[in-house]
Amino acid sequence: MALASRGILHARSGRIEKAVHDAHHAAQRQPDGLVKLQLAGIFALSSSHSHDAEYRKQAFYWLAATLKHNPSLARVAATDPDLSPLRPDVQFSRLIGAALSLEDPQRGL
Repeated sequence: MALASRGILHARSGRIEKAVHDAHHAAQRQPDGLVKLQLAGIFALSSSHSHDAEYRKQAFYWLAATLKHNPSLARVAATDPDLSPLRPDVQFSRLIGAALSLEDPQRGL
């Protein structure tokens, strides 16, 4: 978790190379749901600083992995400021909505 936390701090500060380096190392350590959410945040922030489509793709990959691992994290992800660069994309609302419906099946009706 420490690597992902440091990666978030690097990404927020615009130190993308360091952020992505930490993200790759954290990903190799079989991350839990919260770390996966941090990885999504690192790549989301990195995509907004560098406009690199691969970072955006990685952000959505880690967000989906987070929500698959623990759908209840959708409530956190929905308001996480580190994921703000993803929020305008319809894919973001679809992932959050799908996870919320898994958490509460009545919600999807």
